[in-house]
Amino acid sequence: MLQNSLYFLALCYLSLCMTSCSSSTEETQSINIYQDALTQQLYQYQDQRQTDSLIPYLSHKDAYYRAFAAQAFGSVQDSMAIKPLKILLDDTDSLVVRAAAYALGQIGHTQALHPLMAKATDAKTDMETRFYLLEAIGKCANDTALTFLSNYPIKDCPKGVASGLFRASNKKVVSGKGLTVATALTSSEFSEDTRILASTYLARI
Repeated sequence: MLQNSLYFLALCYLSLCMTSCSSSTEETQSINIYQDALTQQLYQYQDQRQTDSLIPYLSHKDAYYRAFAAQAFGSVQDSMAIKPLKILLDDTDSLVVRAAAYALGQIGHTQALHPLMAKATDAKTDMETRFYLLEAIGKCANDTALTFLSNYPIKDCPKGVASGLFRASNKKVVSGKGLTVATALTSSEFSEDTRILASTYLARI
């Protein structure tokens, strides 16, 4: 569990560096995630599913701890965290936004859909963050979410759309328009990961 949590943060941080969207890169970079005492404490809260202990860290002054606390709810999956996690979708640090989107998707409640969709259509949202948002929308899928994904401009984040449709199909939420979009995403102009997601979606329905 700890390795998975730290691995998720490492992946988020790497993608964050590549897109150069964070204002707290140097601060986050200075934390040794394997030796930091607070990181270990947060992991214990996650492992013991202590929602009340984790929630205050969603507003910690350090973006790293906000992100760690947010992603912890991807494991805890407590609906009580939805409200503060939705607030984090407007965080100034992309790492935190991605972690919040990931957690909201894991919780999978439809009340997270509106802020997820709003952030995914914000022109200032970078493509890597859009991926986490669109995937989360698929995990929270209902007919509204599927309509959103099916009409989302695929060039803005093709892998995110493919992942969102794929995740929605896990909940048996599918549509004819989604089929058309997924078929388009199998084109060779898109990445291999995108084509695999779209093809898997098509094979399911």
